[in-house]
Amino acid sequence: MPGTFAYTKATNIIVVTDGTSGAPATFNDMYTADLAGTVTLLAAWAPISSTKALTYQLTPAGAKGLKIDFTVASKTAEADYIFITGTNIDGGAQTESLDVTAGNGTYTTTKWFATITNIDCSDNAAGGGAVWADGTVAVVQNQWGIVWEIVADNQYKIDCDIQIGDGSTATYFTSLHEEIYFSDAHYPYIKAAATLCIGAKPNTYGISGSYWSINPPGISLSLTDSSATATMLLYGSVFESRSDMEHIIRCNVTSINSKFVGRSTVSTIFVFSNADAVLNLTRTEFAYINYTSFKKTPAIAEDILFHDCIIGPFAYQANATISNSRIVNCTDEVGTYGNVTATFINPNSPITTLIMYSAGDAIINQYTCNVHVSDEDGIDLASVVVDCEYAHLVEGSDSKTYKCIADHIAVDATHKPITGTDWATYWELYSATGGYGDWNTGFAYKSGTAEWAVGTVSTDANGDIAEQIIQYKKWTTTSELEEARIHKFTLTYGGDTHVVDDFTVDHPIVWHLEFPPMATLLSAIYAATITNAAGTDIAADIIALKAETVTILADTNEIQGKLPTNKIMGSSDVDNHDTDIDSILADTNEIQGKLPTNNIMGSSVKTDKDDEIDAILVDTNEIQGKLPDEYIMGSSTTESMDDEINTILANINQVHVVDDTTPHAAGGGGGSASASGIKEGC
Repeated sequence: MPGTFAYTKATNIIVVTDGTSGAPATFNDMYTADLAGTVTLLAAWAPISSTKALTYQLTPAGAKGLKIDFTVASKTAEADYIFITGTNIDGGAQTESLDVTAGNGTYTTTKWFATITNIDCSDNAAGGGAVWADGTVAVVQNQWGIVWEIVADNQYKIDCDIQIGDGSTATYFTSLHEEIYFSDAHYPYIKAAATLCIGAKPNTYGISGSYWSINPPGISLSLTDSSATATMLLYGSVFESRSDMEHIIRCNVTSINSKFVGRSTVSTIFVFSNADAVLNLTRTEFAYINYTSFKKTPAIAEDILFHDCIIGPFAYQANATISNSRIVNCTDEVGTYGNVTATFINPNSPITTLIMYSAGDAIINQYTCNVHVSDEDGIDLASVVVDCEYAHLVEGSDSKTYKCIADHIAVDATHKPITGTDWATYWELYSATGGYGDWNTGFAYKSGTAEWAVGTVSTDANGDIAEQIIQYKKWTTTSELEEARIHKFTLTYGGDTHVVDDFTVDHPIVWHLEFPPMATLLSAIYAATITNAAGTDIAADIIALKAETVTILADTNEIQGKLPTNKIMGSSDVDNHDTDIDSILADTNEIQGKLPTNNIMGSSVKTDKDDEIDAILVDTNEIQGKLPDEYIMGSSTTESMDDEINTILANINQVHVVDDTTPHAAGGGGGSASASGIKEGC
């Protein structure tokens, strides 16, 4: 039989030691040990009167009645009796007389006694005679009688405390498919180096569970040693307390698919403590109690149901993070004490009611974000960048909700909507209803701050991003809603951008997004022209062209090598045209030397040729003043012509054609004899 069992009547405790996970001790083993045990109800007593009560009453357990042994010692063999008074298994009065005339020995009742209220050792078979002259009598029952097997290997009632381990001996105790009921004032206790395993865990789920119901005495009681080597495992099981008290569990605890339940919400409390121990809670339920106290930070706390409690989870002097919690029908959904932070990821509904006892407490409501991206054909898209930013929300003085549009440190007189003098510069109306965030003087409000570093989150080859955590609300001090956030998501792929703005993250995000065909096409074009390997597409042609360019460059270098090093026109004779160019350069320099040194035509410095130019300008202006207002040189209107024009016209009428071979005597420049002319002196 696995395990070693020892029972002490004085303390009414069974201590179980030994057992391993492969061969654990069980209730069936304990029941077997109970049947094989004995209990001394009355130690050897020398009769001095006709009445004697037992030190310990009978405990017949499931038998309801027992045959009891009376051991006589140090007695002279003479006519004496033991007259027994008690009750039968039906509760009726019952007596029996044992003849001990033979002297020393063990005498067993023939009747089944449920209780024995008195023994009378005298010389009268019906009691009341002369007390024995000598000898002693001891009373023993032939089983412990505190483990009831109601249904074989299934239902047990325990009328004592059970201690798992002795504090040093490695011990493993298991309960599978059982209903275990501890009678009033009794409970189990786990010592160091011991493990209590209720149910089994072949994989990630608890199976083969049991239902334990305990009822410890008092108002506060530890159920375990404060030890990192004591362990409580609940798999697919129920651990119920009928006691209206605080139950302190100070050991390693792993609970999967299990329940901690009470029968009263007045003051039934389960407390998990001891910072050195490990607390893992998965798919676990807490119900019909005052609250569940976390005095140590859970390593794992996910898929937890709190229902019909005064307070749901209570972070008490230790931080706690709980994922996928469901809080139902609790007066206050969350409680905190001791400057701690309670974080809730993916609660079944946004947290609304809470109680906070310390100025440094915080309660944070967060949700997970999972995004999958594909194209319209369902093909997963990798390298889609997913960014997220948030802006704060607050409730204004008009009980409406406003969104932050410019970062600032909150000053009531300036920024608070809608009483601040410049509030419209920092806030815009988001909702006609309130409840999103309390105004917090001195708080740094943000209008567009990244939830995670920009550009660091993108889809993998399966089109998925790594799961992200997004904050929705945060409460501080004494239940003040310090932060409420609204979010904006930006997805970028192949040069295309998709934006989801003003999104309230008040539930887990699980998105399957499809990018439009153009985005996919642009991405494909980008790959084909830029990123794909040689020999695949346009990118391959570009790579090949680069290779040809290398050859062309080599040819060009060869041609350059055949050109003159400092001449022009490719001449092999370095003197051919260089001399001509030098002559042209000399003439150009000569011309430059004859130009005025200063600006002309309006120069502010009147030197060199500027004087002659100014004189010409004066004459030109004079000529302009003498020109007619109307057309000349063939105009049909001659009335407006001035005197000089008319005189010229008269002389023109005196022109004669002469055949003269002699040069003009004066004013002429020479000409042929047949030249036409204007008569001299006209």
